[in-house]
Amino acid sequence: MKASEWLAVFEGPLLNGDVAFALSQMKRLLKDFYEHKHIESFETLMERYQDLVQHTDERLPKGFQDAFHVSYEVHDAASVQTSPTYQIKKFIDMSYQLICEHNLDQLANKALNMIAEYTGLDNGFVYFYDSQEGWCSASKGYDPKSLKDGEHAEHTALQLSKIVLKSGHPCLVSPDLHDDVFEIAKNYAPLFESLNKKSYAVLPIMVNGDGIGVFYLDGRIRLKLNEEEIEILENLVNVISFTIYNAYNYRLKEQDLISAKQQISKQQSRIRGQKYSFENFIGISDKKRELFQNLQKSIESNATITLCGESGVGKEMIAKMVHFNSPRSEGEFVAINCGAIPENLLESELFGYKKGAFTGADNDKVGLFEIANGGTLFLDEIGELPLNMQIKLLRVLQEREVTPLGGSKPIPVDFRLICATNRDLEEMVEEETFREDLFYRIAVVNVTVPPLRERKDDIPMLVDHAFRLYAIENNVPQKTISTQALDFLMRYAWPGNVRELINVMYNLSIFVEKPCIELSDLMERKDLFRQAIEAESLEDQHEDLNDLSQMIDDQEITLSEAKQEFEKLQIERALKLFNGQITSASYHLQMPRPQVSRLVKKYGLKSVAEKAKRK
Repeated sequence: MKASEWLAVFEGPLLNGDVAFALSQMKRLLKDFYEHKHIESFETLMERYQDLVQHTDERLPKGFQDAFHVSYEVHDAASVQTSPTYQIKKFIDMSYQLICEHNLDQLANKALNMIAEYTGLDNGFVYFYDSQEGWCSASKGYDPKSLKDGEHAEHTALQLSKIVLKSGHPCLVSPDLHDDVFEIAKNYAPLFESLNKKSYAVLPIMVNGDGIGVFYLDGRIRLKLNEEEIEILENLVNVISFTIYNAYNYRLKEQDLISAKQQISKQQSRIRGQKYSFENFIGISDKKRELFQNLQKSIESNATITLCGESGVGKEMIAKMVHFNSPRSEGEFVAINCGAIPENLLESELFGYKKGAFTGADNDKVGLFEIANGGTLFLDEIGELPLNMQIKLLRVLQEREVTPLGGSKPIPVDFRLICATNRDLEEMVEEETFREDLFYRIAVVNVTVPPLRERKDDIPMLVDHAFRLYAIENNVPQKTISTQALDFLMRYAWPGNVRELINVMYNLSIFVEKPCIELSDLMERKDLFRQAIEAESLEDQHEDLNDLSQMIDDQEITLSEAKQEFEKLQIERALKLFNGQITSASYHLQMPRPQVSRLVKKYGLKSVAEKAKRK
């Protein structure tokens, strides 16, 4: 019969309370299994036998416990530890389990159970130390919370562990065994007595002379190991120590990697913050200045911002600037175009869903509301949001919680909402295509982003910025532009706004091989511009130059006088073009501002500048 069959036979006497008969028969069978090398049956029956012995021992008066152990402990001759076959088998099994485990906590738990099984001690823990603090990685019968460093009354077992770890040598203590080269059991007898256990095994985890942790085990049974078995135990702990050391280092490297990723994330956030600083919004016009004065007042708050303006004016870039300059800059910036996603998919994108919520939902999906938690959610083209989704968005803004599709538990969310639209939302409210209650919820801060034709002072800087960006991205020399070509760009209406301007400059950088973009290059590429270009609009740009050439031909003026007259004409044109703003005119003329100011006085153009400002 197998051990499992015999155990079923013994259940009868145990149920009738005849524990002595069951124990004596089990002990006889254990000896028989050992002598016939039935190792697996021996192991199965031995485990049940030891449990029964311990269970009985705990219920006996103290005076009877010693006599009970003498009668029912298995003798060395029949002990599982004395079987070479069993030892080899167990050592191979243990080594395989250790090699296959890389998680430090899981490895510590397996190792603790192995040592507990080998020694027969049932309670204990594994405690690790690094340069800063210690932590309990695995435990049996001990509360990890009570083992924490820094508590008012540190656990006695942990105190003993630290003492043994400092010694660097194992400490095995039992009434029949004393393997303690540093006499810790003698020097710290009160600590052992306060724990009130019969046997202790405190085994430091040492690698290359350095202690990184300790195995602590104790129990109410006698620890009976001979010299050979103690040597096996020490070798087992050495093998475990090196395996744990690898996992320990792997964990430290993982923590370093996590820390490095966090540092990289912070650095990237700082870089993004620099990229999206308000100073990087190109322009010096009054319209631009007014726009950012309004935005900066709302940066520190959580108020919802609605950006209104034509397509291509830079609403998303402004939203990013608000986010990366706000207290939420460490959080996510999540953007979605409400008009670009089909209505039936928009809800799952925003709210997420649970596995099985609908056909094709094979896994859980986190919605954008959750992803934006702690950060900013940017809803572009909110005027395209369907009415039923407007109701759901309003509820999220009111309750500050979302329920994924197929879910039942609401999830709290905390994000700042920035909306953008190129439509008139107030007109949509009147037409009942946009909910009035949602309009008032999102229009806390209303900001109108001016079109490019209303801030023409910024065009020269934007042109230069576009050329510089292309040159950096493609590692090529930066293009320049002639005065006549720039004059034309200043007169053009730019219906596609900044987006159109960047597109045109990039195209010119690619296809014009000359270092300087001329007016003729623009005329050869009229199809780049969204608005039709009339040749007549360019004629006046050549009139002044033609007149000067004719006067030189007729010897009415010298070349030197023509140069001065041309300089005066260009400064006068720049002042008119930029509404009398000398700073903008100097940037356009690529001259220092003080030099332009001197020339304005020299040529008597101050009145021209003042007149242009009044316009």
